[in-house]
Amino acid sequence: MPSAARSLRRFLLAADDEHLRQEIDELLDDPSTFPDLAALDSYWSGVTGEPPGEVVHVTYDAFVHGVALAADITRAEADEATEAVLEALRDRLGPKECAHLANRLPEHLRKFMLKSRRRSATHLSREELVERVCLHLDVGVADALKRIRSVYAVLERMVATGAPEEREHLLRVMPPELLKVLKPPALAARA
Repeated sequence: MPSAARSLRRFLLAADDEHLRQEIDELLDDPSTFPDLAALDSYWSGVTGEPPGEVVHVTYDAFVHGVALAADITRAEADEATEAVLEALRDRLGPKECAHLANRLPEHLRKFMLKSRRRSATHLSREELVERVCLHLDVGVADALKRIRSVYAVLERMVATGAPEEREHLLRVMPPELLKVLKPPALAARA
């Protein structure tokens, strides 16, 4: 996206934070923003066919393919979505939590997560998370939510593979406000 168009979009989003907050609130329970967990789980069970309790090292391609399936987007779009969401989470979590999370990720994502530009976590509201992904991917709020949730769904499965306690750790380090965006409320109750 040309920088002038990106700057205009950033200005319009920032100028209308209340509108963005309302749009997110309206879309939080909208099934069109939910990842396709049936497709993801079917694929994921084939990727991680190890016995329960075994640590499985999933490739970057498998991670991104899972995002593409869950979000119903192309591989290239899933690659961009993965980068946009993990960059925002990396900045929110800070170096210590990034290092912990990075140990469970494929090599490419591990390096990406450890490439933190900050020494400590920064506050990131749910609106800022969605806005960052909208701007990075040049998509609307509904598409951004679906992609954020799809990346998180794969991330959650990745860290829990072979180590279910890691899923609980991931949930604990995520601010409750962000969890409402990362995990659809209707699906969070079933987890």
